[in-house]
Amino acid sequence: MAMQPGNTGAQLMTYGITAYFKPWYFDGKTVYWGEPERTRSNAEASATRIKQSISSRSDQNGFVNHW
Repeated sequence: MAMQPGNTGAQLMTYGITAYFKPWYFDGKTVYWGEPERTRSNAEASATRIKQSISSRSDQNGFVNHW
């Protein structure tokens, strides 16, 4: 599946024998990653929060204010 602008998701990651889900959001130019979560549902909720946070910092031209 190709990433489309606005997509969010949770990538399965393993650290030793422990599995985690890493949340992400793709705005069309950059993939923003969050902190690993123990469950997929928590990671997907975190990905939604990342999307909301990035969207609230963007203006109409797509500029993200990092300050």
